[in-house]
Amino acid sequence: GCRAAGQFPLFQTLLTLPLVTLGLPTKAVLLAFAVVSCLSFFAGIWVFRRVLLPQSFAIFLVGLLAYGTSPLLWYSHSSFGEMFAATLILGFVSACLLRDQNWKVLLWLVAVGQTKETALPFALLLGFAALIANPKIWMPELKRRGVVLLVGAALSGALTMGLNFWRYGVVYNVAYADPRGFVDAPYLRTSSAAALLFSPHGGLFLFWPSFAGVLLVAALWFLRKKLWMPRGDIRAAIRRTLPLA
Repeated sequence: GCRAAGQFPLFQTLLTLPLVTLGLPTKAVLLAFAVVSCLSFFAGIWVFRRVLLPQSFAIFLVGLLAYGTSPLLWYSHSSFGEMFAATLILGFVSACLLRDQNWKVLLWLVAVGQTKETALPFALLLGFAALIANPKIWMPELKRRGVVLLVGAALSGALTMGLNFWRYGVVYNVAYADPRGFVDAPYLRTSSAAALLFSPHGGLFLFWPSFAGVLLVAALWFLRKKLWMPRGDIRAAIRRTLPLA
């Protein structure tokens, strides 16, 4: 293996390697990272425009509000990979939602899978959710695009395993398999999961209230449109179920 390559995912290595190879000073490398984050942020705005603006200008503004007040602005200057990875995920989800060509969806998924070693299963869930959310996609197309997602996931996983084999001589990341990084106590796992969502020090719902508001409104809309039937429809459903009612 080549452990000198480091433990980070492929995309972080690809961004870093050319700058280091050129012998640039640390200040110049950090400036390049800042430029990448800035460009990624504006690329994310373009994705929101592509997806939301055709729906309505108001929805587009709400999306911009949630995006602009997100923790990504913090990550953009505290670490160089988070903004870039988030933009790739946005591009992938928009490609699934807007029914882009299969090869584009495939490339997006392979790229997203190289941003973090744990990104692939979440990317698959987001991709399938985006496909199901599009009312224009019927079952035959849904099956075809589902196969594309599975193929993309297999290619991305194979690329990650190949990188790990080159670095460590095994297909998994040895650095992430250190027992010191695992939490065995169930209550600690539950506490950590709850803190990610509700902690006042960086919890998702408290640290990103605009997202929490959008999520709440979306949930209420779904309940109203999909689950809550008008009173007349409820009575009709009861009569069909119980003819004597």
